[in-house]
Amino acid sequence: MLTVWGVLIVGAAIIFLEGRVLLKRKSKKEMIVFSSFMIIAMLFYMGVGLHLPIPTPAEVLGNILNPLVGPIDQWMKEGNS
Repeated sequence: MLTVWGVLIVGAAIIFLEGRVLLKRKSKKEMIVFSSFMIIAMLFYMGVGLHLPIPTPAEVLGNILNPLVGPIDQWMKEGNS
């Protein structure tokens, strides 16, 4: 739980420091992108700190592409028999 608080405090400090600069420059698009990535990164690090099962990028891609690749793989195996 201490890790979660550490991530929140450090993340809030980074958002505060960088957000001030982006607000002064009136960079709304950059602020939205920066905030989105910071929130995703903070959630990821909180998950790591809480020892949640976080999938690797290869597992995510495999799950996304499996419905497309599965039928092609089956078709290729049937063609070689």
